[in-house]
Amino acid sequence: GGARGALLLLQGARLRVPAVDGDRDLLKDVLEAFLIETPGLLEKIEESIRTGDAATLKRAAHTLKGPLRPPGATAGEHAARLETLGREGDLGRAEAELAPLRSAMERVIADVREFVGDVQTTDTGRES
Repeated sequence: GGARGALLLLQGARLRVPAVDGDRDLLKDVLEAFLIETPGLLEKIEESIRTGDAATLKRAAHTLKGPLRPPGATAGEHAARLETLGREGDLGRAEAELAPLRSAMERVIADVREFVGDVQTTDTGRES
């Protein structure tokens, strides 16, 4: 079969995550890694537009787009557009995608943080 994974449905986004087979700690680790890596990718996208580095824009937008899944994945759609604009070297139009991408990613990050917090609360509140 294809790559194993799961679709995590959050309030404002759908994220593709590796199959964790019910391992809540592993899921939490995956999501925490997403939270750690995402700000750096956003900075890399912003800097690549500012410095005119289309190749870096394409790579960073592709990486950011990876786990974001439509429908309803506005952030993923913006990342896909930025990836295309980077491939085409159209940095002028790429700049216009920055604010909507940041806004959409803030919502995704907030949703992931809330989910991770819920996982921690559920785990610590569970009696064995």
